[in-house]
Amino acid sequence: ITIEGAGARKLPFPTVPNSDGAGVITAVGEGVKLKEGDRVTS
Repeated sequence: ITIEGAGARKLPFPTVPNSDGAGVITAVGEGVKLKEGDRVTS
């Protein structure tokens, strides 16, 4: 939607929309170094 200009604004190429994220780990599998409750960001 953003790249096609259908959103609130048209962003110039090469824009990577929604490329950042942050949150808290709620579950992990075996062999994962992160643990529940860890804060993470990209």
